[in-house]
Amino acid sequence: MTCLDRPSSPSRVVRFLVPLALVGSCAVPLLASHTPPPSSVTIAGSLQSELGCPGDWQPECAATHLGFDAVDVVWQGTFTLPAGSFEYKAPVNDSWSENYGRYAQQDGPNIPLSLAAPAAVKFYYDHRTHWVTSNRNAVIATVPGSFQSELGCPGDWQPDCLRSWLEDPDGDGIYTFATRALPPGSYEAKVAINESWDENYGQGGVQNGPNIPFTVPQPATEMFFSYDASTHVLTISAEGAPHGNLARAQAHWVSQDTILWNVPGVGPAGTVGLHYSPTGELALNGTGVVGGASIPLAFDPAGASNEIKARFPHLAGYPAFRIPADQLPQVPSVLKGQIAVSAKDAGGHPVDATALQIPGVLDDLFTYDGPLGPSFDGSTPTLRLWAPTAQAVSLLLYDDGQPSTTATEVTMTAGATGVWSVTGNGSWSGKYYQFRVKVFV
Repeated sequence: MTCLDRPSSPSRVVRFLVPLALVGSCAVPLLASHTPPPSSVTIAGSLQSELGCPGDWQPECAATHLGFDAVDVVWQGTFTLPAGSFEYKAPVNDSWSENYGRYAQQDGPNIPLSLAAPAAVKFYYDHRTHWVTSNRNAVIATVPGSFQSELGCPGDWQPDCLRSWLEDPDGDGIYTFATRALPPGSYEAKVAINESWDENYGQGGVQNGPNIPFTVPQPATEMFFSYDASTHVLTISAEGAPHGNLARAQAHWVSQDTILWNVPGVGPAGTVGLHYSPTGELALNGTGVVGGASIPLAFDPAGASNEIKARFPHLAGYPAFRIPADQLPQVPSVLKGQIAVSAKDAGGHPVDATALQIPGVLDDLFTYDGPLGPSFDGSTPTLRLWAPTAQAVSLLLYDDGQPSTTATEVTMTAGATGVWSVTGNGSWSGKYYQFRVKVFV
């Protein structure tokens, strides 16, 4: 907390807290491999010397090679490790030339692994998606059901067949699997954990619950399976896998009316929309972004203006999309919630969807160079906080700096420049204060 003093001496540092946040999530489609099948895959990292290698971070050490299971089409291996904290990655072909880390990223970050006690840890690598993980880093969930033999499993209802493995490369707790291999017909499925029936979930996320029925309407239909590890609910959709990722911000909102987005396959004949929800209700499915409200965007064949290109030279070549003039008054309120853009091609098929980076539009709309924090007009204090994306801001006043002291909460008012303010009276002098800010993150 900060003490509210009149500035007879150098002012103290202003601090604020942000205790409220809304969080959104989305399902992420699996990606296709972009390199040839490897001849070897290694779990390389700070754990290798514990497993018989001459040292750590050795991609060529055979002691930590994974084995390829031709039935599962997944590289796998189990190693017994002591208690401790480790890091690892998955180099292929005994070299660092091609390697995969956290979030299935090539040359990505190391993957942390912490063990409170010695344990047998099973590692997995799927070259089709480049996801490398372990049964201590992620939930190992599969979809056993009456359809698995159509995927190449030895039979149906096999929880240990990883051809129906649910994967979560971005670590958001939503595990997904998609296939076009199922013939038309009616099927049933469940979710099984750790390649066993010991823990399984059926309809409604009920443990040991009823089978989940689904129908494949026609040949080559992309069936999409999505499992929420927090609710244990498995959703099966014939609409196909989502196109895009709302957890990544790959579009740039650079001014009040301009969004730059390097989205392929759209052009002037496609459809691009801006989606928004103050309560974080946006989600992604096979049809595109659902939930919230939307504003149609217009493709600008001229691209970004010269002024915007000068401000953002690294985005100068990106396609530009304009917000209609009659929708511009909504922009300040839209920025206070969850936002995303989606694109469909000329045939109405989803192409991509993403969240937005917004520093450019914030600078465009909410430039402010006035006072912030406390200021006094005689003995009357006014407190200001620049928070243009906040949904609500209040001032917490305390009689002293003790953690147990109860606060008096005073609502602050938003101004056109994104500054929230409140004016008090002389009795506030000497009190301690914090800001409480409600934002979408």
